[in-house]
Amino acid sequence: AGLTVPTGTTSNRDDEGNRFDMGMQPGFAAPSFTIGFAASKMIIPHFTLTGDTSVLTFTETNDGKPGNEVRFNAAGGYEIFEKTNGFLSRLDIIGESNLLHLTKDQDGHREKDDATGGTILYLSPGLRATFGKHVSVGVLVKLPTWKDLNNESEQQGSEGLEDYKAIVTCSISF
Repeated sequence: AGLTVPTGTTSNRDDEGNRFDMGMQPGFAAPSFTIGFAASKMIIPHFTLTGDTSVLTFTETNDGKPGNEVRFNAAGGYEIFEKTNGFLSRLDIIGESNLLHLTKDQDGHREKDDATGGTILYLSPGLRATFGKHVSVGVLVKLPTWKDLNNESEQQGSEGLEDYKAIVTCSISF
């Protein structure tokens, strides 16, 4: 479970003075709340399966309310190299599937924006390298493989309209 505090501007305008759509703003102007569950299990030697699901909901402001996000993810990691005391102690191949469902944004009059929301399936290959016992670095390419977006030709947000996303992570444990 988690929450965010409002950050970022929500009133950016184009050259003609028109306010950008909520999905194009760098902030949300209101707190959001997340609840989720994750589980991970080694299925066979060197192969671990992880699943998680979460719901992210935004609170309403005078400018409206971004749509909620529901996620279902499954990932498999296969260890292809291990050297317990080496500089590179482990290397894994990663494969993920991420299903994202977005509900429609609402404007300040509680009208739903028909050019927002939908469902996207991402498939993502990647690698994770572990250095020593405490540092892990991962690289993943997230590819939108299937999508069902509401009024897709009118959407302005990034979810589902991108060609790919590159994700880099670094974890350090103490």
